Amino acid sequence: NPYVVNQAEAMSNQSKDISVSGLGDTTVNFKKGSWMKVSGVDFSKGAKTLTIKASSTSGAAVKVCTKLTGDAVAYAEIPAGGMTEISVPVTGSISGSSDLYFLFSGDAAFDTWSFS
Repeated sequence: NPYVVNQAEAMSNQSKDISVSGLGDTTVNFKKGSWMKVSGVDFSKGAKTLTIKASSTSGAAVKVCTKLTGDAVAYAEIPAGGMTEISVPVTGSISGSSDLYFLFSGDAAFDTWSFS
């Protein structure tokens, strides 16, 4: 359900260079070029906004696509500093059941995501 807050560690596939840290309140740690996949997300209500909670020591970005090499449906810059909530508009059309890929352009810790 993309309309509730989803934990980043609830993924169906990922690149080999990520790690999960913490107990209870966990985060997924990404390196430049890392990605994760969430399968079969039901966008029956469409989507206008993506909200993520993430941090980066030197700044990073995350591109969200429905295919690993596809066009972005959302793009968020993660500023350097502590864990922060970031909301960005959905730029592509997304509906029905879709896989989601989160691709990272730099080192980042990723906690949660949701759409509205």
